[in-house]
This record gives sequence, structure tokens and C-alpha cells, in this order.
Amino acid sequence: MFSEGIVGEYIDGHHMSPEDYLNPLIVKEFAQKLAKFHSLNVPIARDYEWCKTHFHTFYNAVHKEIPDLHQLIREIEAKNLLKYDFKEENEWLHKCLDALKSPIVYSHNDIFNANILVTNQVNENSDNNVVLIDFEYSRHFYRGYDLGFFVNEFGRDSNFFIREDLPLADDQWIQTFLGHYLDELVKIWGKEFADRPENSMDVLLRETKFFALIMDMTCIMILYCINEVPDGGNKRDIMKRVDTYYGRYIERRQQFERLGITPIPRYS
Repeated sequence: MFSEGIVGEYIDGHHMSPEDYLNPLIVKEFAQKLAKFHSLNVPIARDYEWCKTHFHTFYNAVHKEIPDLHQLIREIEAKNLLKYDFKEENEWLHKCLDALKSPIVYSHNDIFNANILVTNQVNENSDNNVVLIDFEYSRHFYRGYDLGFFVNEFGRDSNFFIREDLPLADDQWIQTFLGHYLDELVKIWGKEFADRPENSMDVLLRETKFFALIMDMTCIMILYCINEVPDGGNKRDIMKRVDTYYGRYIERRQQFERLGITPIPRYS
């Protein structure tokens, strides 16, 4: 115990690394543990609107704190933020969340790499090589949120505020991960679970990819609403970074629209 908290257990490990994503044993164990986590029936209040509520709360707060934020966006010539309205883009994503109808599970909601610990000595005969931590945001929410978050972190390190321009993991890798996830859920709920249309690989793959897009926006939204980051820089610098990441998001969103991954068109 110390002034800022308590240590319950020491784990000799490291944050999930790009190399760990290429280790089939690690990916399989994580998929199995996520399936078990999603199967929990935790008796807490259920608020499926929290994602939308959080967006409007933080968006309104930052514009109240920085009334001239739109002027700053014009000054730095943030071409993507100027061309594609940020608030409207998020509201469209919220409509997509409703339209996609991803099943509700007990979701972690913060699966970036720093919240996944991998033991430094991986043992193929052990099922304790991967540990999920930090349950502050856990609640009942869409299944795809955790799946898309995990897939979106593929190839990244644990610095949440630096988002390298990386492609999404290929379909073979995603399907292998999802296959382990589904296999574990069948063990928990029985073979009839796999027969439900919403649990088919095609549906799950599309759902996971769409929520990877949601996670792109989530990362951008966090940067949009803060005034400083660990690696330094003022709000002007942060907004330049936001515009760069937002441009990548737009490219992926347009690609997903062409592929039929988004449940409703952005513009009708």
C-alpha cells in the first residue's frame, strides 16, 4: 500500500508489443480471455448511450473552454477538419452504432496495448501469459467495441498519443483471432451459439472492422479535447496532429464505405 493506491499483485511482464501480436499463442490466449470477459453477467446499471453522451459532453466542454477553437483550426489550415465537419462525422458514427446492432456484452472498453500485460517468460503450457488490467471503463456495451479496439492496436506500441500511419491487420490475422474468440464462446454457451446469424464469421469480421474505425475516431476525439500530451506541445500542435489523424480516418471511412463495411452511407 502507498499514498496513491495499493499493489495487489506484481506481474513480471510488459505491455502488449507489436511482436506479441505476431505470437499465435499470445493472440489465442487473449481472444479466449476476452470471450470469457464478454460472457460475464455483472449486475450494474446499463447505459448504452454513454458513447454518444461522452462525445457531446467533451466536445461542448472543449469549445466552452476554448471559444476560438474553430478560429485556431482555420489558422493552422487544418484542411481535413475544415472540409469534413467533426461534429457531424461523429453524429453519423453514432447512427451507425445503432444501425449495426452489435450484440451487448460486458465490455472492457479500454483495450489499448498498455492495458494488456504479457509475461516476460511466455510458457506454452500456461494460460496465464496474458493479463487484462484497468477496468475503470468496463460496462455493458457493444461487442465490437473491444474487438475493434484490439484489432486497431495491431502493430502499435503502448504510447496512446502517437498514432503511426499503419494499415489495419489483414483479414487472415483478424479471422484467426476471431476464430479463437468464437471457439471459446461456443465452449461457454454451447454449439447453438455459433448458429446464430450475428455470430457468423462474416458478420463478426465486418463488425470488428467497423469498430476499428470507431476506435480511430475515439483516439482523435481524445486528442481533440485535451490541451497537453505527455510528449509536449501546445493546443496548436495538438490540433495539427488531430488534423493528420482525422485525414487518415476519412480515408479509411471512405474505403470502408466502398467495401460495404459501414452500415449506412455517410452522405445520402
